[in-house]
Amino acid sequence: MIGLHPSTKDDSHPAKSEGISIGFGVDDLTSAMKDLEAKGVAFSRVVEDRPTKLAFFTDPDGNPLYLSQTASWG
Repeated sequence: MIGLHPSTKDDSHPAKSEGISIGFGVDDLTSAMKDLEAKGVAFSRVVEDRPTKLAFFTDPDGNPLYLSQTASWG
């Protein structure tokens, strides 16, 4: 799943995406981060907003991206 969200007034300077961030849903945030870090991706921050965890990074052009893991309640 990909989520597209416009930036808010509180966001700092938008990148070339003109304020749109792209999110990628993952089953295991820690594992996905390790895989991407091994490929040179640097994460700027990780936020836990229960039941969701988000890990923010940018593509080589500076466009904002994030990984999202949502806990399943079952």
